[in-house]
Amino acid sequence: MELEVRGFRYGTFGLRKEWIQQLFSNGEDFFSHNTLGPIQFKSFIYFLRDCQLIDKNKNFTELFNILKGIFEKEGINSKIIWGVIWINLCFNSPLFRWWANIPEGFYTRDDIINLLADSYGKRNRTIINGYESILETVERSPIGIYFGQGIVKREGRGRTVLKEKDTSDIPSLLILYNIYKLSKEIGPYRFNIKDIEDNPLSPQKIFSLSSKKVESIIGIGKAKDFFDIDFGERKNYIALKNNLEPIDILKTYWGGGI
Repeated sequence: MELEVRGFRYGTFGLRKEWIQQLFSNGEDFFSHNTLGPIQFKSFIYFLRDCQLIDKNKNFTELFNILKGIFEKEGINSKIIWGVIWINLCFNSPLFRWWANIPEGFYTRDDIINLLADSYGKRNRTIINGYESILETVERSPIGIYFGQGIVKREGRGRTVLKEKDTSDIPSLLILYNIYKLSKEIGPYRFNIKDIEDNPLSPQKIFSLSSKKVESIIGIGKAKDFFDIDFGERKNYIALKNNLEPIDILKTYWGGGI
């Protein structure tokens, strides 16, 4: 599925690990005491809204409090924290949803800019900003390495990005959170994992995984407490608990459930 790219609202900045660390460390004080310049701060606010860590009035959300609790236990390199952030970016930012759906492979600066221009329908400064936001996010946060979204290699003055598939272990919690969020978008609480693999917001796209890998991950341990499997005509046809919200999955983890 070819996606239309838009939503170039982060300027030339990506989502940096040190900014998220400052946010979780300082809490409310972050908004008055931080190391960001004025333009960086404006960009970061857009990221925080798209990650659902603040609302439109810059108030912290329930999700922020949950991830801050995980940060205090696991630190800034927590794969859970970055996985939730990445999922929400894909759901709320057309730019990063577009990048998640770009096939695996090597990409130069020109490659990415040309792909952005083709999708956007024109070539201008906005396209360059989009490239910079993508590159900086995968290079300056764990998103690139953790989730197959890009290993940046410097070659002289240039840089190439390698997107890979099935490269790392993804916690079952992240797949569950992703699937529950997707169910809110597409409606049904019952579906086959294979059937959703081409959806731009599927865990296969967001985490660069095969359907077989996704099925393997959600078959692990207590993850199965959050859905039922129909072993009738269609194996691996899962039924989610319709009384649960995506954030309920995270609350269980925060309490040590998964």
